[in-house]
Amino acid sequence: QISVAKSWQAESVKTGPKVQILEPRPMNTATRMRFHPGEDKSALASPYDEAVTLAATLDGIAERISPQDLTGVRFHSRVEYAVACDWKVYVDNFLEGYHLPLVHPELCKTLDVSAYVTETFERVSLQHSPIRETPDGGVYGEGDAFYYFVFPNVMLNILPGRLQTNVVLPDGTGRCRVLFDFFYADGTAPEQIAGDLAFSDAVQQEDIEICEAVQRGLASRGYDRGRFSVECEAGVHHFQALLKRAVADGIWNTGDPPAAPPGLRPA
Repeated sequence: QISVAKSWQAESVKTGPKVQILEPRPMNTATRMRFHPGEDKSALASPYDEAVTLAATLDGIAERISPQDLTGVRFHSRVEYAVACDWKVYVDNFLEGYHLPLVHPELCKTLDVSAYVTETFERVSLQHSPIRETPDGGVYGEGDAFYYFVFPNVMLNILPGRLQTNVVLPDGTGRCRVLFDFFYADGTAPEQIAGDLAFSDAVQQEDIEICEAVQRGLASRGYDRGRFSVECEAGVHHFQALLKRAVADGIWNTGDPPAAPPGLRPA
């Protein structure tokens, strides 16, 4: 998350507002002990406390996705993508639904887009849809698809027998990296995993193309802001509201606030 904060800071150097970063205290982890042998552990934050905070954020997911059960999935592989768009553009794309029929025609044959629903919570949003029944069972099998977004930059894509996590990392102005980690239930057939990986890559290539096109559009002089789609952009609105609040908290709660530009006032 510090990479996300540093990206905001770098992007606003010339235009403002000034972003000040308060980094969390170091934690007592095995990785830290490797690089800081002999350090006084009593002064470090507790990983348990941080885990409790994360668990509270993710509370309710296990019950919501039932009868799917993620306790039996095992890590399989990681795929990394470099995308020529800002990390926020990539998140926006994940959270809005009206591009699905145009950008992902094969995915729309798998999901029942007519029953696609978005729900928002405190720091999490959820998009979910039934999976269409097909004679061969399809690439996803039978059940429901759940797409969780955890602010600011984590996605959990949950399907029958499979978990895919995405972490979106800023990689400079107008660029980001996305880490895909794949987890499968024990006993999943190798050919089924291969089919899922290939299908996921095809969908991701479609997303990369549209995200990079949006990034180019944002840089054009013809771009202006538009209104949110109530039906298709509830998740985008939720994300941007959280983002604005996080940036504002970082500005106004650290020392003397800088002069606010027209239309922006501290709470």
